[in-house]
Amino acid sequence: MVYNITARCGISRRRWTIFVAQNKLGRSSMNERQLLDDTSMGQDFAHHHVFSHSTHLQTVHATLLQRLLYTLRTQGYEPTEQSEDADRILVVGPPGRWIWIYDSAASGDNPANQAVADLAQAVSTVGTVVDTFVYDSSLLHFFLYRHGKRADQFVTAPDFYLTMLRQREPETTYQAHDFAGQPAVWQELLLPAYTSTMLRTIWQQSAALMILEQTANLVGWNEIVCHGGYTIQDDGFVFGYNEYFREEEYNISHVHIYQFVKVVR
Repeated sequence: MVYNITARCGISRRRWTIFVAQNKLGRSSMNERQLLDDTSMGQDFAHHHVFSHSTHLQTVHATLLQRLLYTLRTQGYEPTEQSEDADRILVVGPPGRWIWIYDSAASGDNPANQAVADLAQAVSTVGTVVDTFVYDSSLLHFFLYRHGKRADQFVTAPDFYLTMLRQREPETTYQAHDFAGQPAVWQELLLPAYTSTMLRTIWQQSAALMILEQTANLVGWNEIVCHGGYTIQDDGFVFGYNEYFREEEYNISHVHIYQFVKVVR
């Protein structure tokens, strides 16, 4: 089935947008709403997943947290306790086979965000990282990083994405086939019952959210987590991860939240 955030969250099918009491990150105060017109809008969200390749899950988790803090500091950020001053926020899930990260810099409509890619590349020295971007429910990107390098990329509509990419980066040398993905590279990430051939079959479909859901089943991502991000847009709603998890009754008492300000050196 095609996963639908609006249906799962029990939100009215009327199209609302939640305006924000702006701080640096534009997070919502959830106290003001305006009805949109009937123009349909899809789902936008993005996140990181880090693979714990060890049976020592607590150790991998602790190492990842240290690596995240080190990486953000090398990129010119410093931790802050003042959320209204934050330039970037990371929400990190608990130890497990996969450790999820919601990154305030990541959004479904900008899979080429270099700051997001730099973080993924840096922490892929701890474990393989898969970055997921969903734009308008119709365009899905997977970027896989391993040992500090991008090792694979998959896009559901490569010709369309390449057109967008060339508009932004006219000098790009990418071709559509570069975004076909290499399922064999994912083999170690799959649950024991599944194969890279199965993954290839899934990727040959066209529905982005169905591909995401079925890929999640093969690698073992949490269904709720993999359909969210630091912010989520769905059918005109823009809301934060905390509201999403609250509606899904997903316990976030075990997550780590890191807030950073950009420091001018």
